[in-house]
Parts: sequence; structure tokens; C-alpha cells
Amino acid sequence: MLSSLWLLFSFLPMFITLISGANDQLIPRNHVCNQILGNFSEGSDYGNNRKTVLEQIYSDTEIDYGFYNVSLGDNPYQVNAIGICRGDVEPEDCRSCLKISAAFLLERCPQSYEAIQYYDLCTLRYSNKSIFGVKETDTSDYYNIATKTAVDDAFNQTLNDLLDGLKSTAAEGDSRKKFAEIMLQ
Repeated sequence: MLSSLWLLFSFLPMFITLISGANDQLIPRNHVCNQILGNFSEGSDYGNNRKTVLEQIYSDTEIDYGFYNVSLGDNPYQVNAIGICRGDVEPEDCRSCLKISAAFLLERCPQSYEAIQYYDLCTLRYSNKSIFGVKETDTSDYYNIATKTAVDDAFNQTLNDLLDGLKSTAAEGDSRKKFAEIMLQ
């Protein structure tokens, strides 16, 4: 009996690791609750609109290209939201990621007028200001490596050139294409 228990507890960490490895891409990478814009009161019109918009963004089964945008309400209660998924993510997985993001933001930023959540598969952002067609440039902290490695300047320059090209290509896409890829030879 004792050896059976030992065997069970010996392999338990391995099973937990295998199970958690399947969902690595749904681990929240970073989020920001923008406190500069202030907070709204619980049960307010803005709060109700935010909840509705976040539900609409992941419920839209008509969209199958990974880019969602929704607005609801009039100023000062208007909520604007954008959801975007990587170009290789299936629509069902995209909506699932956005649903998880919405729940995460509702929990972590319960009364923030603006917030953003980054996952590997998707990004979700909402705000009381206009965010459609407005480029978000303050993302450097979300993709930063915590410990600096000994990578030479040539690699960094090549990487920056590649990413700049991909950003430009993705930005040039219409409302249905916000994805870019490059074929390496």
C-alpha cells in the first residue's frame, strides 16, 4: 500500500506538468489596468456597457478572421473594444481566448475605464476613449526578456528589421487582415 502511494505521488508532478503544458498558450502574459483614466462605479452605465461589449466580442460567430471590434453607448458611457488573434489561430480557439481574456480583465480590472490583456494567442483591449485606428505603441514591456543575454548587435538589428517589416505589412491589411508572415529560406 505504501509503495502504491509513493508511486502515485511520484508521478503526480509529471501528470500536472503534462496537463498544464497543453494550455501554455492561455497563460496570461501581461495585463494593464489603466488607472490614469480613473475608475467607474460598480453598477454604472459604463460598467454595464463594458460587460455587454466584452461578451459581444467573443460571441460573434460571423467573424472568422481573428479581428473583432465593438462599441456600445454614448459618451461618457461609451465602451470601445478590440480583440485580435494570431493569424494561425482557429476561430473557435480565438473566441475562447477572448472569452478567457474578458473574464480575466473583469476580475483584475473591475472598475478601470481602460485595460488590455496579452496572451500568446490573442490580445483584448477596451477603453472609454477611441481606440479604433489608433496605434498602441507602448507594448515594449510585454515582450521584454527579464534577463539580458549575450546577443550581438547584428542579431538585434536583423530582428528589429524583420519585426518592423512584419508590423508594416500587418498594419497595411484591411479590417479583415491584421496578420503578417515572412517565408525564410
